[in-house]
Amino acid sequence: MIEYFQWDEDFVSGNPSKDKQHYGLVESINELVSVSLNPEGIEPDQLARLKVKLTHYVDVHFKTEEKLMEDHKLDPQHIQDHKKLHRDFVDETVRFFDSFLNKEGFVEYHMRWLAYHILNTD
Repeated sequence: MIEYFQWDEDFVSGNPSKDKQHYGLVESINELVSVSLNPEGIEPDQLARLKVKLTHYVDVHFKTEEKLMEDHKLDPQHIQDHKKLHRDFVDETVRFFDSFLNKEGFVEYHMRWLAYHILNTD
């Protein structure tokens, strides 16, 4: 598989658990791009598998991040804003998967979100 989005030390947060989860998202997005760019089209089972993979990522990673923020007693407003970013990601992902008509927009959204989330928000 081609790595469209390459993991490097800029993405390392210093928290091994979060870094492993972020790396998993990078792999999922690379797989998503590969599937989306397949000239023969997108197989429904590939899309279903990617949806399960992203759903698992969201469930585990977002809960981990939110617990870390609460455990370290970050500003409640920051935590609330961060949780909203997570909810927005889930909403957009579900919307895209439910009507996978704009695959370029789907891939672009997730690549931008990943870069922004890891490099800026986290």
